[in-house]
Amino acid sequence: MTLPARMRAGLATVLAASAASWVAPAVAQTSPIDTIFSQVTPSLRDRMFMRLNYIHVNVKTSSGETYDVTGPVVQRGDLATYLGAGTPFLAFNGNLSLYNSSANFLRKYGDANLSAPPTAATPNANGLLEEAIDQQLEATPGCVRLSEGLGTPCGIYARSDSTVGTPAISVGYFLDEARNWSIEAFLLAAPLKVDVMGDGNNALNGVNIIKTKLLPPTASISRHFGARDAALRPHVGLMASYAVFFDTKATQGLADYVGGDTRISIKNAFGWGPTAGFKYQLNDDWHVNLGVGKIRYRTEATLVTPVTVIRSETAVLNDYGSYITNAIGATQVLFRPGSSNGGNHVAGPNDPAGYAPGEAVPAITGLMCDLASAKAGRATCDHGSFTRKQSTKLDNTLFVFSVGRSF
Repeated sequence: MTLPARMRAGLATVLAASAASWVAPAVAQTSPIDTIFSQVTPSLRDRMFMRLNYIHVNVKTSSGETYDVTGPVVQRGDLATYLGAGTPFLAFNGNLSLYNSSANFLRKYGDANLSAPPTAATPNANGLLEEAIDQQLEATPGCVRLSEGLGTPCGIYARSDSTVGTPAISVGYFLDEARNWSIEAFLLAAPLKVDVMGDGNNALNGVNIIKTKLLPPTASISRHFGARDAALRPHVGLMASYAVFFDTKATQGLADYVGGDTRISIKNAFGWGPTAGFKYQLNDDWHVNLGVGKIRYRTEATLVTPVTVIRSETAVLNDYGSYITNAIGATQVLFRPGSSNGGNHVAGPNDPAGYAPGEAVPAITGLMCDLASAKAGRATCDHGSFTRKQSTKLDNTLFVFSVGRSF
């Protein structure tokens, strides 16, 4: 036999052997699941089951009131401490256009001679704001922390009404020979996406403020009723879960409200609750299961705004109350004399970007920029970093449909 002939014969032998190796497994092919569970001892495997689940979740989030950790952005007395006592109206030398722009506000504070030219006895800027806070406290006596200054307004809450669905794989084990007691663990599932909305009588009500994702590894223990071989077996039990929050982000709506981009973290939390349902046995190996459960988590959110810039359009200003918003506008007239456009002033080096030199800046923006510059020592309108916290409760109602396999 020549060498090429021998090579051809050898190649034919190798191909034949390979073909035989391909055909043989096909005769006794097993599923990947059977292969996995074949490594388990028969005594354990007989009680094990695996399920492919679809979980429908109704998530309802409610919260406690948001509160300041680092104190209010503008503390009571800041105007006097950092900007001085203010300029009396006498400095306007009878500029009635400026005087009249604040006349309605001054009337609330007992100026008995509004028809006459301004005098040195007219209240100064800091006095107006201090008085406004006192008036607002009388009007809203429940908001005690307002006495500290202008921080997070009272009555800021959060809520969520989200409906989500996700597939999951679980593995279970019957603890006794009669298969009355079982444990089950959900091993693989897609994360749940939750949108949190503002709540309360404020500008955040109904605004999407937080987006987060939730991955809750869950285990349960259940008591099954009826005979082991019964086709239909109801069950009740208890679920326990550890909620892992990640990819949590504040929305632009929240940034516009507080005056800057905000970082949010939510503490991971343990939760538990009841479950009930029934299992229907299709044959010796396969079954379907329907269940409903409830899990509650209690956690806490921390909100940090590293750069806080308060402007006239910052929505939080609208929630301090009319006495205070009017006072802020009036104090700007006092601190920025010399303009004839209703309290606006000419843009200077410490004013926010977006205003050209010589352009009129809204009154509140100018005042807050002056205060931030004097208080923080920065040539910007940044008041600094502020931290807030909010306790949160999540009620999750779970509806679970499962197809299971016993081994």
